[in-house]
Amino acid sequence: MAALLYSVWNGSGGVRTHDLMIKSHLLCQLSYRPETTKLIIARMNRSCKFFYTHFSKGSLPLGDLPRLEQSFLRRRRNGTITVRAYALLRYGQSPNVVDLGVKLMTLQPTAPYLRRAQLLRERIPDFAVYPYSLPAVSCLESLEFHPKVTYLVGENGMGKSTLMEALAVAWGFNPEGGTLNFNFSTASTHSPLYEAIRLVRGIRRPRDGFFFRAESYYNFASNMDTLDKEFSFGPPIRESYGGKSLHEQSHGESFFAAFLHRFSGNGLYLLDEPEAALSPFRQMAMLSRMHQLIRKDSQFVIATHSPILMAYPDAVIYQLTDTGLERRKLEETDHYLITREFLNNPRKMLNELLDDGEEGD
Repeated sequence: MAALLYSVWNGSGGVRTHDLMIKSHLLCQLSYRPETTKLIIARMNRSCKFFYTHFSKGSLPLGDLPRLEQSFLRRRRNGTITVRAYALLRYGQSPNVVDLGVKLMTLQPTAPYLRRAQLLRERIPDFAVYPYSLPAVSCLESLEFHPKVTYLVGENGMGKSTLMEALAVAWGFNPEGGTLNFNFSTASTHSPLYEAIRLVRGIRRPRDGFFFRAESYYNFASNMDTLDKEFSFGPPIRESYGGKSLHEQSHGESFFAAFLHRFSGNGLYLLDEPEAALSPFRQMAMLSRMHQLIRKDSQFVIATHSPILMAYPDAVIYQLTDTGLERRKLEETDHYLITREFLNNPRKMLNELLDDGEEGD
């Protein structure tokens, strides 16, 4: 049970406080966690005392749940919900009902689509064999995902892409990328790691999703062109990517076409090194696009080497090391520290990098 504390003003100005008990499963249907629900403050006058009467009973009639849910969901996009009078939901625009002057109730974002990944170690045949020998795998127990953005960063060979691939396949994506509807295979080279991964999903299902894999994006674009040449009653697939074949665009433009046109919000997006073809300016533009999609209830899991891309403020960063996964701040990652050092002291860094060890004359 979850308690919503209502402070209700009656017509004489007095204050009365009562607990409204609503079953936690109702809040789940409304896509909000009970523990993040804050106070709702409602002002009343004598002409709508029945409002207080209904809520003080400690329950809501189940028959009114659809209308109540619609009212909540209509107003959740900007993170705030205007709670209209329960009487308005129950009785419509009755002449006996007045505006209660209900203030805004701010709720935290919903639980993520992907909450956690667990490694089922009993399914690992041998930790000395690839891919189970990778540091990202051998030291993994459980990986918690941020509701908005989770970054996987680290040196080459740590297992970021292998782990991203396993997460994607375990969710149901094609190993070479695309939406859940793509099922092509250029070469079946994906690892069996996904068989040992258990995904803990959130209470809602995303309406959109995409596994973006930079190394196989060319194969994805080719498959899309092949499908567009086949007979179909629907519009060409390329219409969802800006109306132009990805092969008829530059590498960076084709990457950004997916981010800009295909990603529509309310989705789970797994991105493996999306910065590969993007200039620094386009990487900053991608941060802006991510923010737009996050405001539309989207969740990102990103493996990247870009300090620009990993700068989204409301996120968690896991750095993969030889000893496993470590949670870091942006300024503590190797990518940020090395890039900053090079930009602040380029001559010093170049002298050290290009020193052949020979003494001068």
